[in-house]
Amino acid sequence: MTLIESRHQTTEREVEIVVPLEDRRQRIVATLESAAIDIGRELIGAKKDHAGCFLRWVEDELPFGIDKAERLMAITRAFDNADPDIRAALPSAYSAMCELARLPHDRLRAHIESGDVHPDMTVREARALHQPDPIPLPEPTTSPLAEPRIAADVIATELIRHPRHMLSDDIANVLAAWLG
Repeated sequence: MTLIESRHQTTEREVEIVVPLEDRRQRIVATLESAAIDIGRELIGAKKDHAGCFLRWVEDELPFGIDKAERLMAITRAFDNADPDIRAALPSAYSAMCELARLPHDRLRAHIESGDVHPDMTVREARALHQPDPIPLPEPTTSPLAEPRIAADVIATELIRHPRHMLSDDIANVLAAWLG
């Protein structure tokens, strides 16, 4: 009997336990998330203890550069002491976690509660959470230019406060009409 044949035989006392793939996936995702935070923790300690040679050490001795090291440390700072519900929702990709680390805590929690943040999210989905919502145009009574002076003042104020890409199309159109 070969080793392979003996592996496939079970005795009456042995029961083959099959772990569902979803359970394995969840454990792998948790390991990846934990690894990013653990590595970041080690990097933070090394930077604190060896500030003068940290950069050279990262570049010469680690299998990644200082950019990735900085991202891993940011992830650790953001999520090392986070609530378990936040940690459970984090994506496995360290680059997606890095994007989420830049979000304010209350906004991140709101995205988790809405289901926007989840373990399978992509970097692109995480980056999209940084996009501001377009500034809504106040509902006009008859048309956007019904009260041109008031509408123009509101639009000019919004344009000063926000760059063009943050303005809604309605505000941009009213502003263009006002400017002539």
